[in-house]
Amino acid sequence: MTEPQRVYSSSDVPEYASYPASPEDAIGRARVIELPEGEGDSNIETAARHVGSAIGRVVSRVRATRAEARERVDDAAYRLRSQAREATGRVRSQAREVSRNYSELAQEKIETARSGARDLARRATRDYPVHVILGAAVAGVLVGAGLRIWRENRYEPYEFLR
Repeated sequence: MTEPQRVYSSSDVPEYASYPASPEDAIGRARVIELPEGEGDSNIETAARHVGSAIGRVVSRVRATRAEARERVDDAAYRLRSQAREATGRVRSQAREVSRNYSELAQEKIETARSGARDLARRATRDYPVHVILGAAVAGVLVGAGLRIWRENRYEPYEFLR
C-alpha cells in the first residue's frame, strides 16, 4: 500500500488562527495536509504529464527549427552580400574602363582639332600675310575700344576720392 500523498501549504497565505504572528514564527512552518488514498495519481494527471511532455517536445523542435532557419537566413544574407560586392567590383572596373576609353577618345579629338587649327593658321599666314596682319590689327583695336568703354561705364564707389 502506498503512503498518502502530502500537500504542503506555506505561510504565504495566512491562517486566521495565527494571523497576527511574527514573521520569524511563520517562516519555515508548513502544515502537512494528507490526501485520501485514491486521489494521488489519477488519469488526469497522467494525461497532463503526456500533454506537457508533448508540448515540451514541440517547443524543443520549434527552437531547433528557429535556429536552423536563422542559420539559413544568415548564410543566404552572406551569399547575397558577397555577390553584391563582386557585382559592384565588376561595375566599378567596367566604369573605369569606359571612362578611360572616353578620356582617350576626347584627348585624340582635342589633339586633332588643335593640329587642324595649327595647320590652318600656318597656311593662312603663308598664303595671306597681309590679311592676317590686318585682321590682328582690327582685333586689337576692337579689344582696346571694348576695354576703354568697359572702364568708363563701370561703377566705382569711391570715385569722389580721386
